[in-house]
Amino acid sequence: MVYWRKHGIYMKEVYTMDHDLKSDMPPDSGHIRNEFVAVERYLCREKLHLDNMLSHAVLIVESGMGMLTINSRKYPVSAGRCYYALPSMPVTLEPYFNEVSVIAVHLERLADRERIADSIRYTREYGGFAEWGELEAPTADRLLQLAKEMVQACKKSGQLASAYRDKIFHEWMYELAQANTGQEGKENGNEAMIRRIMRFVDLHYHEELNRNSLAQMAGFSPEYFSVLFKQISGKSLTDYITALRIQHMKERLLFDDIRLSDVAKEVGYKDEYYVSRRFKLEVGMSPTRYVQSSKRIVSLNPHLTMHLLALGIVPAATTAFPWGFGEYEALLHNAGCLCREWTTDFTLQELSALRPDLIIGIDNLEQSRLQDCRRLAPTFVVPWYLTDWRGHFHMLAKITRRTTQEREWTEQFERQLASVRQSLQTSGQLEQTAAIVNIREKTAFLYLNRGMGSQVVYSELNWSPPSSVRKSVVDRAASAIDLAAVLPHFKADRMIVITEPTPLAESRTEAMLAGEHWESYRQQGGQIHRAAMSRWHGYDPLSIMWQLADVKQWIR
Repeated sequence: MVYWRKHGIYMKEVYTMDHDLKSDMPPDSGHIRNEFVAVERYLCREKLHLDNMLSHAVLIVESGMGMLTINSRKYPVSAGRCYYALPSMPVTLEPYFNEVSVIAVHLERLADRERIADSIRYTREYGGFAEWGELEAPTADRLLQLAKEMVQACKKSGQLASAYRDKIFHEWMYELAQANTGQEGKENGNEAMIRRIMRFVDLHYHEELNRNSLAQMAGFSPEYFSVLFKQISGKSLTDYITALRIQHMKERLLFDDIRLSDVAKEVGYKDEYYVSRRFKLEVGMSPTRYVQSSKRIVSLNPHLTMHLLALGIVPAATTAFPWGFGEYEALLHNAGCLCREWTTDFTLQELSALRPDLIIGIDNLEQSRLQDCRRLAPTFVVPWYLTDWRGHFHMLAKITRRTTQEREWTEQFERQLASVRQSLQTSGQLEQTAAIVNIREKTAFLYLNRGMGSQVVYSELNWSPPSSVRKSVVDRAASAIDLAAVLPHFKADRMIVITEPTPLAESRTEAMLAGEHWESYRQQGGQIHRAAMSRWHGYDPLSIMWQLADVKQWIR
């Protein structure tokens, strides 16, 4: 069964399977079996309460950042992290200020079954397969992918679909159990044991931890444990825990409006004044000054770099488009910004050498990469598909304390947009259709829902795509096409042709435009607009403004 629930603060997509527990399992007295119940996907915009869960629930964060509370215990959440709640435990999820997307997998644990006549009797097991709270997820990307596959599998019906869903579920459970029940093959050696303790501390740094209890967990004397821990982690246990707590405080202070006393409690400190002194000792400035100070920013996505430039911020380093940043290239160069082509990215060693105060990226970061970045500096992840470019702009303006610049830029854009729309209205061109064709060296695409100017053409100016474009692209950003089929199949009043800046792509474009269908289109009064990919590829404030300026030139 599949259904959506819409609420004022979140949307919930629920998938359940009709499941006859009386007949589908052989008797196995004393054995506990995990059985799939349902999978839910939440898109949470404000505080969400999940207080009536009667089954075991594992929650995996798809994207966004926030605070999860399970049975009064708080956990900072970010993409890829995984949490476990026992039946009837109250659970709340609160985004910091962006949206959080979570997949919740519900399961039953069944035990003490016996066959009586034609039925099988069982009892529910309320004890967990692991300790409740945050789970270790060394294969977080894999776990998230399996959870997404469960969502897709539950959209289908039939015996084969049910069997496939069960296969995914049990594979997913195996991955979780392997990492969290102590049955993962017993790592050997002192280093492996210390690294297990480090992972435990990474999950529980906000609790009261002491050397003796951790040494006992590892099976070492306290003194020997201290020597090994510093040798392997590079820090004493106290410094290691302090670093985790300070890092969490940095993120909370930067990414949300929260009092120091509240964030101090979240990380395990009880004395606000001690926390302030400790923060200044570790960071070199008070919490208040830290929040207000300029940050050395590393951008892992060139779209986000364009957002920063619109806010008047030049990052210390950034990944870059192959064609650069247009008119802002000289500004980046003169400011000493290190640009790296986005196909290569920065290594962890290079990021560390850059000494960033803040790292920004989008939610395609692998979990291991995200955790490495967070150890270096507060890392803000923009949920790319949960909001549009305006939402991205607002998030970055807020964390960089540039909301005034955001407002001024947005007001300027709205004035220019109104001017262009008025010109279209006056000239009778407001109700036209348009198709966006992007030509690359080996492929070509029709764009409809994000990037390549589709935001300006279809959302801001309200030009319509031909019905054939809608049918081809549907709810995706773009669809691949054969250049020979562009006309007449996707014919519109205006054909916007955007070419990758390479000789081969230019040659393919010229050959297409020289074709008989295109010559006939021109003779019939069709409008062909050539646009630079360096101006039309971006999905950010500066690119949006460039695209609007190009349209203004076309309609004169």
